[in-house]
Amino acid sequence: MPSPNISTFREVVPYIYSWTTPDIPKYDGWEKIGYTEQGSADKRISQQASQLNITKVKLWAYRAAFITEDGGAFRDSDFHAFLKQQGIEREVDPTNTPSRTEWHKFAGAPKSSQQYFFDFASRSFTTPVGASQDDYELRPEQHEAVTQALTVFREQHADEVLWNAKPRFGKTLTTYDLVRKLDARRVLIVTNRPAIANSWFDDYQRFVGHQTTFQFVSDSPSLEQRGPMTREQWRAYSLEHVDADPRIIEFVSLQDLKGSKYFGGSFDKLKHIADADWDLLVIDEAHEGVDTTKTDVAFNQVTRRHTLHLSGTPFKALASGRFGVDQIFNWTYEDEQDAKAAWSDDSVDNPYAQLPTLNLLTYQLSRMITDRLAEGVALDEDAQNVDYTFNLAEFFATKDNGFFVYEADVTRFLDALTTQEKYPFSTPELRDEIRHSFWLLNRVSSAKALERLLKKHPVFSEYTVILAAGDGRPNVDDNDGLDEDADDEPTVGKSLDKVRAAVAKAEAMGGKT
Repeated sequence: MPSPNISTFREVVPYIYSWTTPDIPKYDGWEKIGYTEQGSADKRISQQASQLNITKVKLWAYRAAFITEDGGAFRDSDFHAFLKQQGIEREVDPTNTPSRTEWHKFAGAPKSSQQYFFDFASRSFTTPVGASQDDYELRPEQHEAVTQALTVFREQHADEVLWNAKPRFGKTLTTYDLVRKLDARRVLIVTNRPAIANSWFDDYQRFVGHQTTFQFVSDSPSLEQRGPMTREQWRAYSLEHVDADPRIIEFVSLQDLKGSKYFGGSFDKLKHIADADWDLLVIDEAHEGVDTTKTDVAFNQVTRRHTLHLSGTPFKALASGRFGVDQIFNWTYEDEQDAKAAWSDDSVDNPYAQLPTLNLLTYQLSRMITDRLAEGVALDEDAQNVDYTFNLAEFFATKDNGFFVYEADVTRFLDALTTQEKYPFSTPELRDEIRHSFWLLNRVSSAKALERLLKKHPVFSEYTVILAAGDGRPNVDDNDGLDEDADDEPTVGKSLDKVRAAVAKAEAMGGKT
């Protein structure tokens, strides 16, 4: 049987384009600036306003990439933000004020839209791209999540909400919208992944900072090169700007919080968090390292009115019965794919179009553990209620010496991935398709043991293996794989930098990670 053709990527050539029409008088001097990944601007333009019998004149279309030495891609929203900085008027959507359409007025502008594009793509302007600020419009499901949370907090008088949402739901922007609609003044964001501070800071800079009096405060090493306010700077700023209604969004890692003596740890730090009354506590990646006694102790010391839990896999929280049905908002991969397929407004770009199609592949492991499975069948009648079942966490369990308990079985598993038909790394062609992969285990010790096996494996040794597993010091009692008494954050941020560097090097030299 021939090997399956598993396509893990497709080449995408994004374009920014501009078109206008002479058939609608109100758009005289206006141009529609859009973005497409369909490979043809003409095709995308023909799809727009298809219900109207109008002439559409394409003015230009160029690849959505900077024409500079370091390169880099961008989207139409980045170019729109640049045009806003240059004083170009953008049409307000009359059906959904204050959101904006893609129509921009260039009549009377100092330059043509094409020249503005060249300036932007060549970075030949004084305002840095990173300082771009923009309005935002929530997608329908994001708006629904905010509305539900407001109902729970204000009308039902409950103090906790869970957003059970898949990755790329847009949790940061949606949370910020909730913060604004709650009229919150003090917001504390806690996460088990310090590296995602960048996502929170990105959306703050782009959508929140210029429209509100909020200041983003963090001493996270992940942001040390980006310049948010430090806690000391916030103290001085808040005292000096009392009349300006200063508001705070503070970001702190869960490890940092639990290390403080004010939250159950042993270090004298973060007293100001314990002393403050917070309007909203946001627990990001709420499924990771949160369901532990030490975490409960820490969060119990945070005085707040409302709590928002963010998670893509909140299985323990759902099983506990902690949240009522009305307190949970769900957005799954299936929901996203349905929304993508059901989008019918040709006049507006499908907001789900850029999201990838979901493919789920499963692999039957029973052949690798046939003998163990047979044990469950061969039990005598007195033990008929005992059954052998496969547990992934147990399969990757480790001994005190750092080796796997079932070292030979894990090795057989790796061999199967690289030799057995239809498995993802079984042929050179498939291995070339899957050049970068992410392996997730539930313990730091398991990740370190797997790293060792991968590096000495005849196939996986050809890959660059990056260990991105907290600080690497397991705490057996708490089952979250982190040393909670450490004074500093684990090296998650540095691990992310290692991954990015390894992927870039692999792409440049034809390697794999």
